[in-house]
Amino acid sequence: MKKWLLALALLAPAWADKPKVSLLRSENTFRQLGWKARWEWLGAKTALEHLGLHVEVLNENQLGKISTPVLVLCNARNLEQSSLNSIRKHLDGGGKLLASYQTSYKKADNSSWDPNGLALGPELGVKFLRWNGTAGETEALKLAPPYGLIPLARHQAMIVEASPESYVLAQWDKPADAPSVVQRGGAIYLGEDLLVPENSHSKQVLGLLAGLLNRLDPKLRLSLPKTSPPLVDPQLSFTPLPQQPGETMVKVGLGTLVASDGALDFSATRTILSDKNKPLGKHLHIVAKEGDLYQVLSNKEVKLGPELTLSASPYLNCWQENANDTVRWSAYRGKLTLKASASGISGINQLPSDSYLAGVIPSEVPFTFPAEALKAMAVVARTYALSHLGRHQGEGFDVCSEVHCQVYRGLAAEHPYTNAAVVATRGEQLQFRDKPADCSFHACCGGHGVDAKDTWPGATDKVYLAGTYDQLPASPQADLTQETAFRGWLDGRFPAYCSAAGRFRWEESMAWSQFEGKLKDSVPVLIPGATLTTLKSIEVSRRDRSGRVAELKLGADPVDLTLGGDSVRWLTSGGKIGAGGLQSSLFYVDVQGVGEARTIRLKGGGWGHGVGMCQEGASGRAKAGQGYRQLLTHYYPGTVLLSPEPVPTRVFP
Repeated sequence: MKKWLLALALLAPAWADKPKVSLLRSENTFRQLGWKARWEWLGAKTALEHLGLHVEVLNENQLGKISTPVLVLCNARNLEQSSLNSIRKHLDGGGKLLASYQTSYKKADNSSWDPNGLALGPELGVKFLRWNGTAGETEALKLAPPYGLIPLARHQAMIVEASPESYVLAQWDKPADAPSVVQRGGAIYLGEDLLVPENSHSKQVLGLLAGLLNRLDPKLRLSLPKTSPPLVDPQLSFTPLPQQPGETMVKVGLGTLVASDGALDFSATRTILSDKNKPLGKHLHIVAKEGDLYQVLSNKEVKLGPELTLSASPYLNCWQENANDTVRWSAYRGKLTLKASASGISGINQLPSDSYLAGVIPSEVPFTFPAEALKAMAVVARTYALSHLGRHQGEGFDVCSEVHCQVYRGLAAEHPYTNAAVVATRGEQLQFRDKPADCSFHACCGGHGVDAKDTWPGATDKVYLAGTYDQLPASPQADLTQETAFRGWLDGRFPAYCSAAGRFRWEESMAWSQFEGKLKDSVPVLIPGATLTTLKSIEVSRRDRSGRVAELKLGADPVDLTLGGDSVRWLTSGGKIGAGGLQSSLFYVDVQGVGEARTIRLKGGGWGHGVGMCQEGASGRAKAGQGYRQLLTHYYPGTVLLSPEPVPTRVFP
């Protein structure tokens, strides 16, 4: 009998004694997000297995029969209602849940839940506020000592508010004190996807994941592995883009790729070349020291100089390594010039304008937008780039890769739908008085765009940037300069072309003392020479015709102050564009309570400055049957769409 049992033990699978977790393989998410979702999911499975777990893979039809205590949802973005019901049943029955990033953010068909946000937010103990996808925020987790800061790789996260019954396990470094890891009962939510290859390659991050899983189920008894899991290479879909003869070349400043204690690792399908056309091989590992770049070989470092230009066909594959072994993957068409500096290694990507646009459009709008909206965005982004060439000439490049110009994430962001929009509108641009127009754009107008002259000083000549009423034709048009009418319009949620957007309407509340503290930091920046020691009152004293705050009066010591225009958005961010600002200046103010117990409530609509094309509105109009030329005419009245003569094309190598 004992021998028989021994034989069975020898025949048992290797995972028989391993602790188990379930991992959802969401085909709905794969269908919407493509190869990147598959790559991230495979990285999550690899990381969990590296922790010593046996991973039971489930599809959505199997969620009703979860056989392990812990269910892991790795960015399961697009979920069916039936899947949500099964997950809730799992939790109600005492099951545990580890969910990351955009889990339950959209329905299976990619439409939004009502109310918009994370459908599993109540179970996860969080309320979705906004999404972050730019550098400067969510770069590190802030944990209690002795852990401190844990740097991450991607700078992509969901900014959330924790519910009163939740427990915040970690916060973001920026925005300050924003929850990054939240637990409610048997569920833990990760604002960033710590399971993807870029983050889980770090033993530091992997140790945190082990601790969180042990917290959910102490029987797992996971420990930190001695090595990092193997990197899972992206299997991206690459499509050469046709290039026009004489096509404009664009130099894009990528900023600091890695800090001074990090490194870059390049690979390519063909030999990487230096600026002197010297072959450097298919793999190149580079670090910066004392103002110079060095190639790291097996037993030595070879000095390359302060600058190096690389190119490869069909593209450069780049892993950006941080000191804690988190890595950020990116890829670039064209040439990449690396420069050493005291802060690390910075990069400039030089490439044809349409190849540049291919990395811009999906970084600025979802590739799931209707085709006509994507075409409109292609024309707008091309025109914006042409009208801003040389904006950063003093820094050695034309445009930056962040919101100051246009967000550009290179080949890693590309998608066949957005590439098709670039090709379909090849060479088309909007002109005003025989020059490329300043085609400003924003995410969501909230129902009414704003005149550029009411937002930015010096924009009085840009008459084509006139705010348009973006509500559906049957909606009544109110006089939004009047406070009572504006409040009724905002609260009434009259249907607009952009009303499907998550930030069509928003609300923020904070203690009076907290708001006052933010103003003390912001006022000296927004009004040079001014100071604020005590805030006594706040009132919207004038609105422009779009309903946005034209003048905000602050009753204050030592003197009353007035702010207006786009600067109002930066009241709560230290006066600086970026993290912590208000979502728009389309809001009204209510003060509740008395004395030290006062709170301030801001209720608003839209996201961004409100000038030019409303991206969500363009999507709504396209869904209603409007073509991209009609969209451009609506958002940029008075401009002319210039279409070049057809020319022979060639494939860009």
